[in-house]
Amino acid sequence: MEPNPIGIYVPCYEVFPNTSVNFSNFKLHVDQLSRTESLFLCARINSILLNSANNNEHLKQEYLVHQFFTTDEIIRINEFSQSQRNTYTIVFFRGQLLELMRWICLWCEDHADDGITFEEPETRRRFAKAALMASDLWGHRIYRERFALDGGIDLARRRLLGSFRAAAADTASGIDPLLALGRGYAMLSNYISSFYSDFLVEFHSLTHLSLEAFYACMGAFMTTFLYRTPENMHENPGLFHVETVCESNLNAQPLIESYIALESQTADELRNALWDRQDETVPDESVRYDYKPLRRRPILRASDDRAVILDPVFYAERASVGPLFLLLEHAGVRSNRIFSAFGYAFEKYASSLLRNMYPDPGPGLVNRLSCNVLGWDRNRDEIEIADACLNNAVEVILFEMKAVWVRDDLILDDNDDQYLEHLRNRYGVYTSGEGNRSVKGVGQIARSITKLANREWTPLTQDFGYPLKAGQPTRSNT
Repeated sequence: MEPNPIGIYVPCYEVFPNTSVNFSNFKLHVDQLSRTESLFLCARINSILLNSANNNEHLKQEYLVHQFFTTDEIIRINEFSQSQRNTYTIVFFRGQLLELMRWICLWCEDHADDGITFEEPETRRRFAKAALMASDLWGHRIYRERFALDGGIDLARRRLLGSFRAAAADTASGIDPLLALGRGYAMLSNYISSFYSDFLVEFHSLTHLSLEAFYACMGAFMTTFLYRTPENMHENPGLFHVETVCESNLNAQPLIESYIALESQTADELRNALWDRQDETVPDESVRYDYKPLRRRPILRASDDRAVILDPVFYAERASVGPLFLLLEHAGVRSNRIFSAFGYAFEKYASSLLRNMYPDPGPGLVNRLSCNVLGWDRNRDEIEIADACLNNAVEVILFEMKAVWVRDDLILDDNDDQYLEHLRNRYGVYTSGEGNRSVKGVGQIARSITKLANREWTPLTQDFGYPLKAGQPTRSNT
């Protein structure tokens, strides 16, 4: 039988039964930690949990549990695990560690012995307790009272849409970093210049790095520091020293220095970016956690030259679209043009993947895949029916490709209608600032199916056979 994919997070009270999980007690445990070393530790644990080369989740959890908990606490964890039938137990996970990073940045300062404080068993235990508290607080922030059935089941489902999306985003292992790197380089080097000819020149002018050099540095850091397993901890601790990395690659030293300067930040810079002017003595525990500072500069560096990749998922995202956003930060009025060019580049890239899956069979054989499917409307004006069409004789699949971003600040908004409207705006019906409405994404697919079924549109290169008469019901999967 396939293992049950459902995991159960271990509540703090199951391991520390005499510990009250509240905000003030959480602060009491967190602010005793040394800031930079604790941030490094969160990042290093993340690199173990999110290593796509090792999918043995039980082995990862077991290794980490034995690093931080006493024998009695491990017995309690095992007892809780045995009480949860057909599930696996999760002690450490990404969302919890991101939550803990957030408060470490606000409350902690570097101790005089930062770098060796976790050699003390009591410090490791304090970190473990703070991590389990962070898990409980993360759950409260994400779900709050959204499981309540007040107002009926339909309203409850709508309330939970944002929570489920936020939880999935915080706990997902994400795309393999090297796959993300290949995807990002392909889109930005092979396709976007066709729609924005100055992209490569502007990127080099801004960063003093060619796109190839940027991705070469990123690929080297990925392969060297991200793929950590419980078996290779000693050979690959996850930390690196900037000066050592540069000295071991003398030919590439200027490029590496430029890359690190571009993509790294100090703990003070991270604190300011996450919290701005938030008063650490009376913080608002419900303040939204803006991930942008971690996405924008995914490497944390210390004053003593130590450095670490903060989060593999954000690092992979940086590989996919980082150069694009570097340009957008300084684009000004050109932002819309650059976004538009990236949308077209993404469409071309996705079409190339489909073409690799369904290659042209050659003369005399049916080409099942058509990209950029055009047609005529009733006025004989040319229209686009779909970005791609896979015609399997008895079934037809229409594709519409869109590269859009959903705003983090709206996912957990108290106004559920605002989040749903945002999704419809991104994927269904677009409303401009002037109030004009047009379909996109799912709306485009639905419109094309309707127009084709009613014979209002005629494809130029496809023969759908029209087995249905106008007015008959149609079934579609979009």
